[in-house]
Amino acid sequence: MRFILHVRCDASKNHAPQMGELSANKENKVLYEARLKYLRDQLSNIRGEHRLGREEGIKEGIKQGIEQGRDAEKRDVIQRMLKKGMDAEAEAVAE
Repeated sequence: MRFILHVRCDASKNHAPQMGELSANKENKVLYEARLKYLRDQLSNIRGEHRLGREEGIKEGIKQGIEQGRDAEKRDVIQRMLKKGMDAEAEAVAE
């Protein structure tokens, strides 16, 4: 997030005084606009990658949660069987 704010500050503070020069020199204006476009593209790419990373993290978290739930259920079944005096290995083979 700091990078995004830094880019916005740089774009507004450092380049604002050059506006007079830009209107006087068409080549400077083209270079300035190209640089501004590059910075905006970089900002867009960062935001897109951040969103994709978050989505992947959520998917991975859900997957891990499901696996942990299955493991917990298996432990619960084995504990109930042992309380009833059943052999866990024999019961697992019967399933």
